[in-house]
Amino acid sequence: MAHPGGHNHDKEIRKIVEEEFSAALLSAVNGEIEFKVTPETVSTHEDDQNVGKHQEIKATVSGEVASDGGDDIVVRVKAKVLDDGEFELTDVTVANSDSASDIAGKIQSALVATTQFSADGDSGEIQVTASDAVITLKMVDEAKQDDTFTLEVEEGDATFDTPLAVDVETEQEGVAPYTRKVQVELVDDAGNRHWWFTDDVPVTIGEDTEGSGEAEVVGGTTPKMKNGFMELTVLLRGDWSGSDEDTNTLTVSEKTILGETVSEKTSVETTTEG
Repeated sequence: MAHPGGHNHDKEIRKIVEEEFSAALLSAVNGEIEFKVTPETVSTHEDDQNVGKHQEIKATVSGEVASDGGDDIVVRVKAKVLDDGEFELTDVTVANSDSASDIAGKIQSALVATTQFSADGDSGEIQVTASDAVITLKMVDEAKQDDTFTLEVEEGDATFDTPLAVDVETEQEGVAPYTRKVQVELVDDAGNRHWWFTDDVPVTIGEDTEGSGEAEVVGGTTPKMKNGFMELTVLLRGDWSGSDEDTNTLTVSEKTILGETVSEKTSVETTTEG
Protein backbone atom coordinates (compact mmCIF):
# COMPACT_ATOMS: atom_id res chain seq x y z
CA MET A 1 0.00 0.00 0.00
CA ALA A 2 1.41 3.37 -1.02
CA HIS A 3 2.05 5.87 1.72
CA PRO A 4 -0.43 8.79 1.56
CA GLY A 5 1.25 11.74 -0.05
CA GLY A 6 4.33 9.67 -0.82
CA HIS A 7 4.56 10.77 -4.45
CA ASN A 8 4.46 14.46 -3.57
CA HIS A 9 7.02 13.89 -0.81
CA ASP A 10 9.44 12.27 -3.28
CA LYS A 11 9.02 15.21 -5.68
CA GLU A 12 9.83 17.66 -2.92
CA ILE A 13 13.00 15.75 -1.99
CA ARG A 14 14.08 15.58 -5.64
CA LYS A 15 13.55 19.32 -6.03
CA ILE A 16 15.67 20.08 -2.98
CA VAL A 17 18.48 17.79 -4.18
CA GLU A 18 18.48 19.30 -7.68
CA GLU A 19 18.56 22.83 -6.29
CA GLU A 20 21.44 22.07 -3.93
CA PHE A 21 23.32 20.13 -6.60
CA SER A 22 22.96 23.01 -9.08
CA ALA A 23 24.12 25.51 -6.49
CA ALA A 24 27.22 23.42 -5.76
CA LEU A 25 28.09 23.13 -9.44
CA LEU A 26 27.46 26.84 -10.00
CA SER A 27 29.82 27.80 -7.19
CA ALA A 28 32.48 25.51 -8.69
CA VAL A 29 32.09 27.02 -12.16
CA ASN A 30 32.38 30.49 -10.61
CA GLY A 31 35.78 29.56 -9.19
CA GLU A 32 34.61 28.91 -5.64
CA ILE A 33 36.57 25.69 -5.43
CA GLU A 34 39.69 24.75 -3.45
CA PHE A 35 41.31 21.96 -1.48
CA LYS A 36 41.07 22.03 2.28
CA VAL A 37 43.74 20.00 4.12
CA THR A 38 43.52 19.07 7.81
CA PRO A 39 45.91 19.47 9.51
CA GLU A 40 47.96 21.96 7.52
CA THR A 41 50.75 21.80 10.10
CA VAL A 42 51.50 19.49 13.00
CA SER A 43 54.44 19.05 15.37
CA THR A 44 55.47 15.63 16.71
CA HIS A 45 58.20 14.52 19.09
CA GLU A 46 60.89 12.26 17.64
CA ASP A 47 60.13 9.58 20.25
CA ASP A 48 56.68 9.18 18.72
CA GLN A 49 57.97 8.78 15.20
CA ASN A 50 60.83 6.36 15.80
CA VAL A 51 58.69 3.41 16.86
CA GLY A 52 58.72 1.08 13.86
CA LYS A 53 60.53 -2.18 14.68
CA HIS A 54 60.53 -5.60 13.09
CA GLN A 55 60.21 -8.68 15.24
CA GLU A 56 63.49 -10.56 15.14
CA ILE A 57 65.45 -13.34 16.76
CA LYS A 58 69.20 -13.83 16.94
CA ALA A 59 70.51 -17.37 17.25
CA THR A 60 74.07 -18.55 17.78
CA VAL A 61 75.10 -21.71 15.96
CA SER A 62 77.41 -24.16 17.72
CA GLY A 63 78.97 -27.39 16.51
CA GLU A 64 81.82 -28.66 14.35
CA VAL A 65 81.52 -31.14 11.52
CA ALA A 66 83.71 -34.22 11.80
CA SER A 67 86.72 -34.47 9.48
CA ASP A 68 84.79 -36.96 7.35
CA GLY A 69 81.26 -35.97 8.39
CA GLY A 70 80.16 -33.67 5.57
CA ASP A 71 76.55 -34.25 4.45
CA ASP A 72 73.07 -32.74 4.67
CA ILE A 73 71.66 -31.14 7.83
CA VAL A 74 68.03 -30.16 8.48
CA VAL A 75 67.03 -26.52 8.98
CA ARG A 76 63.58 -25.59 10.21
CA VAL A 77 62.04 -22.12 10.69
CA LYS A 78 58.70 -21.78 12.42
CA ALA A 79 56.57 -18.66 11.90
CA LYS A 80 52.90 -17.99 11.24
CA VAL A 81 53.74 -15.96 8.11
CA LEU A 82 55.24 -19.03 6.44
CA ASP A 83 53.26 -21.60 4.46
CA ASP A 84 51.66 -24.00 6.97
CA GLY A 85 53.49 -22.12 9.75
CA GLU A 86 56.74 -24.01 9.16
CA PHE A 87 59.50 -24.11 6.56
CA GLU A 88 61.96 -26.99 6.39
CA LEU A 89 65.10 -27.61 4.34
CA THR A 90 66.52 -31.13 4.45
CA ASP A 91 69.37 -30.61 1.98
CA VAL A 92 71.60 -27.94 3.50
CA THR A 93 75.01 -29.42 2.82
CA VAL A 94 77.89 -28.91 5.25
CA ALA A 95 81.46 -29.90 4.43
CA ASN A 96 84.04 -31.90 6.33
CA SER A 97 85.39 -29.97 9.34
CA ASP A 98 83.02 -27.00 8.88
CA SER A 99 83.03 -24.63 11.86
CA ALA A 100 79.99 -23.04 13.49
CA SER A 101 80.57 -19.88 11.40
CA ASP A 102 80.74 -21.95 8.21
CA ILE A 103 77.47 -23.69 9.12
CA ALA A 104 75.72 -20.39 9.93
CA GLY A 105 76.71 -18.98 6.55
CA LYS A 106 75.45 -22.06 4.71
CA ILE A 107 72.12 -21.99 6.57
CA GLN A 108 71.67 -18.32 5.63
CA SER A 109 72.56 -18.95 1.99
CA ALA A 110 70.17 -21.89 1.73
CA LEU A 111 67.25 -19.98 3.24
CA VAL A 112 67.61 -16.82 1.14
CA ALA A 113 67.75 -18.96 -2.00
CA THR A 114 64.03 -19.68 -1.44
CA THR A 115 61.09 -17.36 -2.09
CA GLN A 116 59.93 -16.99 1.52
CA PHE A 117 63.24 -15.56 2.73
CA SER A 118 65.57 -12.79 1.55
CA ALA A 119 68.91 -11.31 2.49
CA ASP A 120 67.84 -7.67 2.16
CA GLY A 121 64.25 -7.76 3.47
CA ASP A 122 62.86 -6.44 0.19
CA SER A 123 61.01 -9.66 -0.57
CA GLY A 124 59.73 -12.79 1.11
CA GLU A 125 58.38 -13.02 4.63
CA ILE A 126 61.60 -13.14 6.67
CA GLN A 127 64.98 -11.48 6.26
CA VAL A 128 67.96 -13.70 7.12
CA THR A 129 71.50 -12.47 7.74
CA ALA A 130 74.58 -14.14 9.23
CA SER A 131 77.63 -12.73 10.98
CA ASP A 132 80.21 -15.19 12.20
CA ALA A 133 78.16 -17.87 13.97
CA VAL A 134 75.13 -15.63 14.64
CA ILE A 135 72.04 -15.86 12.42
CA THR A 136 69.45 -13.07 12.58
CA LEU A 137 65.91 -13.67 11.34
CA LYS A 138 63.73 -10.57 11.02
CA MET A 139 60.09 -10.24 10.00
CA VAL A 140 59.78 -8.25 6.78
CA ASP A 141 56.47 -6.73 7.96
CA GLU A 142 56.71 -4.49 10.98
CA ALA A 143 54.55 -5.13 14.02
CA LYS A 144 54.17 -8.85 13.35
CA GLN A 145 53.92 -10.66 16.68
CA ASP A 146 54.50 -14.40 16.66
CA ASP A 147 55.27 -16.51 19.72
CA THR A 148 56.07 -19.51 17.52
CA PHE A 149 58.89 -17.70 15.68
CA THR A 150 62.08 -19.75 16.02
CA LEU A 151 64.98 -21.47 14.24
CA GLU A 152 65.82 -25.14 14.70
CA VAL A 153 68.54 -27.38 13.25
CA GLU A 154 69.14 -31.11 13.23
CA GLU A 155 72.31 -33.00 12.31
CA GLY A 156 70.54 -35.05 9.64
CA ASP A 157 72.98 -37.21 7.68
CA ALA A 158 76.06 -35.23 8.72
CA THR A 159 78.24 -36.23 11.66
CA PHE A 160 79.75 -33.84 14.20
CA ASP A 161 82.69 -33.81 16.57
CA THR A 162 80.84 -31.14 18.57
CA PRO A 163 77.00 -31.46 18.54
CA LEU A 164 75.08 -29.13 16.22
CA ALA A 165 72.71 -26.67 17.95
CA VAL A 166 71.30 -23.15 17.78
CA ASP A 167 70.75 -21.03 20.87
CA VAL A 168 68.27 -18.16 20.57
CA GLU A 169 70.03 -15.41 22.51
CA THR A 170 67.92 -12.31 21.84
CA GLU A 171 64.35 -11.63 20.79
CA GLN A 172 62.78 -8.33 19.77
CA GLU A 173 59.07 -7.75 19.53
CA GLY A 174 57.58 -5.94 16.55
CA VAL A 175 56.16 -2.44 16.92
CA ALA A 176 53.90 -0.80 14.36
CA PRO A 177 55.48 2.13 12.51
CA TYR A 178 54.29 5.69 13.16
CA THR A 179 51.39 6.93 11.06
CA ARG A 180 49.36 10.13 10.83
CA LYS A 181 46.02 10.90 9.19
CA VAL A 182 45.43 13.75 6.76
CA GLN A 183 41.92 14.69 5.64
CA VAL A 184 41.43 16.37 2.26
CA GLU A 185 38.20 18.06 1.11
CA LEU A 186 37.10 19.92 -1.99
CA VAL A 187 35.26 23.00 -0.71
CA ASP A 188 33.88 26.36 -1.78
CA ASP A 189 35.17 29.67 -0.41
CA ALA A 190 32.84 29.34 2.58
CA GLY A 191 34.23 25.92 3.49
CA ASN A 192 31.23 23.94 2.27
CA ARG A 193 32.14 20.61 0.75
CA HIS A 194 31.58 19.96 -2.98
CA TRP A 195 29.94 16.60 -2.33
CA TRP A 196 29.19 16.06 -6.04
CA PHE A 197 32.90 15.53 -6.81
CA THR A 198 34.36 12.01 -7.11
CA ASP A 199 37.66 11.46 -8.92
CA ASP A 200 41.36 10.66 -8.48
CA VAL A 201 43.38 13.41 -6.79
CA PRO A 202 47.14 12.74 -7.07
CA VAL A 203 49.36 13.51 -4.10
CA THR A 204 53.09 13.48 -3.39
CA ILE A 205 55.06 12.89 -0.22
CA GLY A 206 58.57 14.08 0.58
CA GLU A 207 60.89 14.40 3.52
CA ASP A 208 63.67 16.70 4.71
CA THR A 209 65.70 14.91 7.34
CA GLU A 210 69.27 14.59 8.52
CA GLY A 211 68.64 10.96 9.36
CA SER A 212 67.42 7.99 7.34
CA GLY A 213 63.75 8.91 7.63
CA GLU A 214 61.43 8.02 4.77
CA ALA A 215 57.76 8.93 4.29
CA GLU A 216 55.13 7.20 2.18
CA VAL A 217 51.40 7.39 1.54
CA VAL A 218 49.71 4.13 2.40
CA GLY A 219 47.87 2.83 -0.63
CA GLY A 220 49.84 4.90 -3.14
CA THR A 221 49.88 8.44 -4.47
CA THR A 222 46.76 8.34 -6.66
CA PRO A 223 43.95 8.13 -4.11
CA LYS A 224 40.31 8.65 -5.03
CA MET A 225 38.32 11.46 -3.51
CA LYS A 226 34.71 10.44 -3.02
CA ASN A 227 31.90 12.94 -2.45
CA GLY A 228 34.50 15.67 -2.05
CA PHE A 229 36.44 13.91 0.73
CA MET A 230 39.33 11.52 1.31
CA GLU A 231 41.47 10.53 4.28
CA LEU A 232 45.13 9.66 3.72
CA THR A 233 47.56 7.81 5.96
CA VAL A 234 51.20 8.95 6.01
CA LEU A 235 53.63 6.29 7.25
CA LEU A 236 57.14 7.08 8.47
CA ARG A 237 60.09 4.70 8.52
CA GLY A 238 63.70 5.05 9.59
CA ASP A 239 65.38 7.58 11.87
CA TRP A 240 63.79 10.99 12.47
CA SER A 241 66.33 12.79 14.65
CA GLY A 242 64.52 16.07 15.16
CA SER A 243 67.87 17.83 15.59
CA ASP A 244 67.19 20.14 12.66
CA GLU A 245 63.41 19.95 12.84
CA ASP A 246 62.98 17.21 10.27
CA THR A 247 59.83 17.50 8.17
CA ASN A 248 57.65 15.33 6.01
CA THR A 249 55.33 17.10 3.59
CA LEU A 250 52.20 15.73 1.97
CA THR A 251 51.22 17.75 -1.12
CA VAL A 252 47.78 17.53 -2.72
CA SER A 253 48.64 18.20 -6.36
CA GLU A 254 47.17 20.99 -8.47
CA LYS A 255 44.16 19.76 -10.44
CA THR A 256 41.80 21.16 -13.09
CA ILE A 257 38.15 20.64 -12.17
CA LEU A 258 35.30 21.94 -14.36
CA GLY A 259 37.83 24.11 -16.16
CA GLU A 260 39.05 25.70 -12.91
CA THR A 261 42.62 25.28 -11.65
CA VAL A 262 42.52 24.12 -8.05
CA SER A 263 45.84 25.02 -6.40
CA GLU A 264 47.94 22.49 -4.51
CA LYS A 265 47.79 22.34 -0.71
CA THR A 266 50.24 20.87 1.78
CA SER A 267 50.21 19.23 5.17
CA VAL A 268 53.57 19.58 6.90
CA GLU A 269 54.68 17.61 9.95
CA THR A 270 57.70 18.81 11.90
CA THR A 271 59.72 16.50 14.11
CA THR A 272 61.17 18.06 17.25
CA GLU A 273 63.53 16.84 19.98
CA GLY A 274 61.69 18.36 22.91
